[in-house]
Amino acid sequence: MNRLQNEIRIHKFLTPKKGANAGECEDAIAIDDVGMAFAVADGATEAFDAKRWARLLVRAWVRIKPPAFELQEFGPLVRDLGIRLHRKWARRKLPWYAEEKSQEGSFAAFVGFHLHVEGNDLRWRAIALGDCCLIHRRGTMLCDTFPIARSQEFSNNPILLPSSASKQNQALELVRRAEGSTSSGHDFLLFSDAVACWFLKQTEDGDFEPLRLFDRLIESDDIGGLIGFFEELRATRKIRNDDVAVMNIRII
Repeated sequence: MNRLQNEIRIHKFLTPKKGANAGECEDAIAIDDVGMAFAVADGATEAFDAKRWARLLVRAWVRIKPPAFELQEFGPLVRDLGIRLHRKWARRKLPWYAEEKSQEGSFAAFVGFHLHVEGNDLRWRAIALGDCCLIHRRGTMLCDTFPIARSQEFSNNPILLPSSASKQNQALELVRRAEGSTSSGHDFLLFSDAVACWFLKQTEDGDFEPLRLFDRLIESDDIGGLIGFFEELRATRKIRNDDVAVMNIRII
């Protein structure tokens, strides 16, 4: 057993946008709690079969040992997954309009995170493209935000990972990486874009009470409470109506 399994607590939450059912959620989460690899992806709503592309990305990434961070590892992984997905589409009998859309391929934002022991130190690494985010904090103090630092940086046109091989090279050149050290009392949050933007805005405004409530709900795995929490945020327009993916990795 990886000794880190006794030193961390993992909580996750996934819910679709208002008006959609769980099967329509285009965000995806994957965890390898032995290899300490974690990933979140957000399939682009307007893209073809975005839910499947997001799930393929996160599930494949956490299975690789060691995780794929360098371009010579990550690039072939994305290309192979895209080829597999496009072949699956080619075997299906699609309506003409869906077939036309499938030729454009699918798109997703992605963030992957890995914890590992290096000597006496606990180290972390992250890789991202698009607006899925990693937040590293201790208590209410932000230690790192990656790849987006402020709520104003979110836009309607993020750079995304495409499934189509003809579009991947340009996108892969924009993949970003980060790393650092950590210790007991720190935690890491992996977010899809809407919840990441909300979280950063609350922090920038110094409005910590909703964040404390969010922490209590996620740490107690209160799924019903979290659903109600985000429904209220949407109703009051404090968060965009979008799918929500959350993962919390807390070092104890």
